[in-house]
Amino acid sequence: MPTRPSLARSIPFWILFLGSLLSAALGVLLVVSKISGMASDIKSQSATAAITVYTGQSWVVLGAALVGAGLIGLIVALLLGVLVSLVPAPAVATVVPAEDAAAVSDEAPSALVGDASVIPAEPPVEVEAAAAPVDETPSVESGAQR
Repeated sequence: MPTRPSLARSIPFWILFLGSLLSAALGVLLVVSKISGMASDIKSQSATAAITVYTGQSWVVLGAALVGAGLIGLIVALLLGVLVSLVPAPAVATVVPAEDAAAVSDEAPSALVGDASVIPAEPPVEVEAAAAPVDETPSVESGAQR
């Protein structure tokens, strides 16, 4: 029976989370560096400032798109974490026969932990009462029709 791994051990969740974080960080870095470059070129009033300003706008738009995608990914990862925490974990049923339950509760804890001399080599065999022998000869009823 396949079990569902926890979210902390889920590789796709961590890919989503780290990819979104990386996308947002790269977008912020791109936007900040291009805007500061455009501002410094406009203040310098050089002949190449026009090229930097016009090409820098496209880079800022790309950076803003990366920031938006990263933020959306982080929100999805957060919502996924909340939804997984709301789903109850499947209950694991442990079945202990009544005979074994009394034996386990009566023994000392040290005997249960590591004392190999307490553990029997083979499980005990119960002897059942001998069943009455069954007469295998068919009984013939008198007057039965054939």
